[in-house]
Amino acid sequence: MGTLKKAIASLLVAVGAMPSPGSGTTPVVIHVGGDGSHLAIADLARYVSFVGDWAENDRLRKHLMAQTEKESIIAWGSGFETDWVVSVKPGISQRQGYREFQSVISTQSGKLHLVNYDSLTMAAQFDDYRLPDKETESYAFRIPPGRYRVRIVQLVNPDSNWWESLGDGDPAFLVEYEPADSSDRSQQMVPWVLF
Repeated sequence: MGTLKKAIASLLVAVGAMPSPGSGTTPVVIHVGGDGSHLAIADLARYVSFVGDWAENDRLRKHLMAQTEKESIIAWGSGFETDWVVSVKPGISQRQGYREFQSVISTQSGKLHLVNYDSLTMAAQFDDYRLPDKETESYAFRIPPGRYRVRIVQLVNPDSNWWESLGDGDPAFLVEYEPADSSDRSQQMVPWVLF
C-alpha cells in the first residue's frame, strides 16, 4: 500500500469511518522479522520486561511464566530461527496445523504486539530498553480491551522443508482469539521451548 493510501486509511480509522486492523473478522497479517526462534504476544502496557542476566538460572523462561500467569504475555518457541508470517483474527476456527495450544491474555489498552526473540531478550537484559521498540511497534494489532482466550496454531512442521508448502506471504502461524470466561486459565509453561 502506498504512503498516501496508508495515510488515508489511518485517517479513516481515526475518525471511525473504517475499522482498525484486528477489529473485524478479516485477519491481520503481520510479517515478524528478526530472530523468530521464539515469539510472543504481549500487552506492552502491562508486561514487565527487565530481568537482568536472562540466561542465568533459566531466568527468562521463569520470568515469562510469571508474566503469563499475570496474563500480560503469551510466549512460545517456533522451532526455527527465521522471519514468520502470522495471521491474527477474532474467533476460534477448526483449522488444524502441525501443533497448537491455548492460553489467556488480558489487555486494558486494547493494543497487543507480536514480539520476536531479539526484542524479548534485549528488553530482558537492559533496564533502559523499552518495548515496543522500533521493530515491535510495527507488529501491533488492536482488539477491544478485555480478557481473551487465545489459540496459537503452528501450521507447518519446523523440522520439515515447510517453506516449500507456503506461498509468498502465506501465514505459518494463526493467532485466534475470543472472549475468555472465568474457567479459562493461562499456560503453566512456555510451549515448544527448550531454553
